[in-house]
Amino acid sequence: MPNCVICGTEFSKSREHHQIYCSKKCKGKSQNVNSVLNCVICGTEFRNLGHSTTCSIECSKQNKTEYMEQFRQKPEAKTKHQARKSTPKAKEQSRIAGRLRYQNSPELRDKISKNTKEKTIQIKLEVFTHYSKEISNSDVPICACCKIDDIRFLTLDHIDGRKHLSKREQKMGGLNLWRHVKKTGFPEDYQVLCYNCNIAKGTSYFCPHEIDRMEDEIRKEMKKKIP
Repeated sequence: MPNCVICGTEFSKSREHHQIYCSKKCKGKSQNVNSVLNCVICGTEFRNLGHSTTCSIECSKQNKTEYMEQFRQKPEAKTKHQARKSTPKAKEQSRIAGRLRYQNSPELRDKISKNTKEKTIQIKLEVFTHYSKEISNSDVPICACCKIDDIRFLTLDHIDGRKHLSKREQKMGGLNLWRHVKKTGFPEDYQVLCYNCNIAKGTSYFCPHEIDRMEDEIRKEMKKKIP
């Protein structure tokens, strides 16, 4: 039995009596064996001992990455990739992998927490500023009732309550409500109140500050009528 001229493995000749390679892989390697080539990544010259186009493992990995990036840009590859990602099994695997990364990486948890806080403050400031512009005539959010301007004490109030809203909207609060308001184009059914005014309005329909203002107006009108 002859030996392969590339790998030295013994093999049995099949149909071709002049066969000198044990496989197609060794036949392909023979084309550039012991020849000096330039690496396709870094351009360094290297002696090819097999069927290779790169000089090192690092260049080989980079070459594979670039090839896969070009391959993923093809429409048929994108379609197949999206189809694989949309399967229930792939979604479950992605969810589990994401949870493990979050649990095992303190740096990732800190980064996500920091980004979430920044986005929350940003969208809260944007929504509250929009509803306070007519009252404050500036970009400073204030309570529509008592005029307090500390954003830590402010909240978004439904002017006509929640009864006429859908069940989904009734359960919204905090960040979810602010996102919904921004997404729907800032409807006129909301106003900015502090927590005290909001709770008082919810329990007795009128805030004590509003009742005091109404009483003052009544007194002024009565004084005008008295000669």
